[in-house]
This record gives sequence, structure tokens and C-alpha cells, in this order.
Amino acid sequence: MFAFKKAQTLIEVITVLGIITMALVAILSLGAASINFSGQSKEEVIASNLAREGIEILRSFRDDNWLINEDAFKNLDDGYWVINYNDPGLEDLADSNDISACANCQLYFKEGFYNHDSEGVITPYKRLINIITNGDGKKVISRVSWIAKNQTKNFSLETYLTDWR
Repeated sequence: MFAFKKAQTLIEVITVLGIITMALVAILSLGAASINFSGQSKEEVIASNLAREGIEILRSFRDDNWLINEDAFKNLDDGYWVINYNDPGLEDLADSNDISACANCQLYFKEGFYNHDSEGVITPYKRLINIITNGDGKKVISRVSWIAKNQTKNFSLETYLTDWR
């Protein structure tokens, strides 16, 4: 028969506790990393939607011009612009072509919408729209910048609007 010794049992218990501790640390680390990445993912989704909204607003301006039988690019002048979802047209030139230095590019959140009006709650996001004449159409670059964990993050979308009618 086998005879168990106290020292041998103690080593086995310490080994098992070590394995269990390592497994718990791994699980907790994985959970913490998952929470961290989900927060980053949420910020990136918001930034991409804000950039997409900037492009869609300009596409809407072009389409509205078509509906009233105007030149598709009437009032879509080249430059750096700050626009809101409910603006009737391009009204506000950005005060800088550098999004990090652009004070009026700051986005605020009010009543479920992001806008550049300083009446809402300040957000970490800034949006800058650049319009460039490109042959028969317009090149539109919508840039969104935000600060996360003391790092500046950027997201940019680019499209070409044409007068295809």
C-alpha cells in the first residue's frame, strides 16, 4: 500500500492553489481587456458614424439642389467646413484646417443629437469637413478626432460627389 506523507500532500495543495490562482488571474485579465476593448470599439463606432453623417449631409445638399433644378454643387464651395445635421446649407467655415486646433469643430450632445452648437454637453469628438473641387465633382473628406486615454484618435472618410444626372 501507499503511504502518504504530510510534506507530499502540502506540496500538492500548494501546486493546485497555484494553478487555480493563475487560472483566475487569466480570466480576470481577459475580462478587463474585453471591457477596455468594448469601450474603444464604442468610441470608434461613434466616430465613424459622425464622419459618415458629415458626408451624408453634403450628399443631401447636392440632392436638394437637384430637386429644385439648380446646379448640383451650388453653395458647395471648396474649403474647410463645420456643419450640423439640421443646417440648411454650408454656413460656418472652420476656424482652422487642422482639426486639433479647430475650436469651432468641437461637437456637443443635445437632445439625442451631436452638433457644433455649444448649448449641449461637450463630447470628446471634433468633426471637420473638407470640400475640394475635383474635375466634374467634389472630393469630400470628413474627419473626426477624439481623445481617449490621453491619446488623440482620428477617423476619416472620403467620397466623391458627382453630378451624374
